[in-house]
Amino acid sequence: MRKSKSTLGLVLSLLMVTVLVLSACGNTENNKGNGTENGGAPSGAENTGSADKPKELTEVKQVLQWYAGPEFGGQYEADIKGYYEEAGLKVETQQGGASVSYIQLVASGKAEFGIAQGYEILQARENGIPLVGVAAIFQKSPQSLLFHSDMEFNDYSDLNGKTVIIQPGVAYWEYIKKKYNVQAKEVAYNGTLNAFLADKNAVQQGYATNEPFYAKKEGFDVSYKLNSDSGFNPYPDVIFTTEKYIKENPDIVKAFVQASIKGWESYNADPAAAHDRMKEENRDLDMDGAKYGWEIQTPLTTDGDAAKGGIGFMTEARWAELYDAMKFVDLLKKDQDVTQAFTTEFLPAQ
Repeated sequence: MRKSKSTLGLVLSLLMVTVLVLSACGNTENNKGNGTENGGAPSGAENTGSADKPKELTEVKQVLQWYAGPEFGGQYEADIKGYYEEAGLKVETQQGGASVSYIQLVASGKAEFGIAQGYEILQARENGIPLVGVAAIFQKSPQSLLFHSDMEFNDYSDLNGKTVIIQPGVAYWEYIKKKYNVQAKEVAYNGTLNAFLADKNAVQQGYATNEPFYAKKEGFDVSYKLNSDSGFNPYPDVIFTTEKYIKENPDIVKAFVQASIKGWESYNADPAAAHDRMKEENRDLDMDGAKYGWEIQTPLTTDGDAAKGGIGFMTEARWAELYDAMKFVDLLKKDQDVTQAFTTEFLPAQ
């Protein structure tokens, strides 16, 4: 009797297991239609396959060259408008500044993306740091030399004998000095306009999108000359990452780049929301100054090769021109294949 009872219990147990297995198989088949095969998430982001759960976002970090301002407006816009999230990304943005080493943060993997000058990428590569530019937000740099409007400055040779307030050793100034044989009194740039405004015979480094506005706000009549007019014309504000990250996460790179470009297209059309967000992070941001910067810089992002290739576009010819300029002033010593320093494969198709 006990044996019969045990056998019956075993049979009943087996029947229950079979029912559970068949039920689980049925659930597995049903789950195939719940979105797990629809894609959309970049490599590294898991999709739960459940319509009841939000898609997991891949967390990445971008570090800026400087404090939040118009030259980074599209990056903030991409976050505000949800373009990063739509691309499967949760993006943390770290402001730059004098004490922030954005090159090293990306090189060490503490940030996945950064923004730098094109020549900084070539210098990093010469020093064994394999950075790669993946989008050039500006076609022409707003970096400029600021001067008082009543000063004669038609050609760079006019800088002879002038006081030039400049960051020592900066690439464009070394290029201008050598190409135009300029002999000037150099004063180290300290980040303010004070010395420049006090000296009518002075010239100072600056951005066309920034310093002219603040000088005029103080009642000074100033003009500027873009450094690119000298022949030194690097891509500025280049979004970059590392060779290793591109190799291991191409889908994430593509998602980030294309969402950023969408952000720039939207920001160029209307900067208000991004300026509000940036003001929250950078309390020193002057809202009128931000609008001025946006007005000046917008054509710098859309003209040139971008008119045909779209925002972010880059060419080998421009990178080769920059490489030659850097070699000309001995800021690059080694030979480089510039095609390894950038890629356009992640940009939106035009």
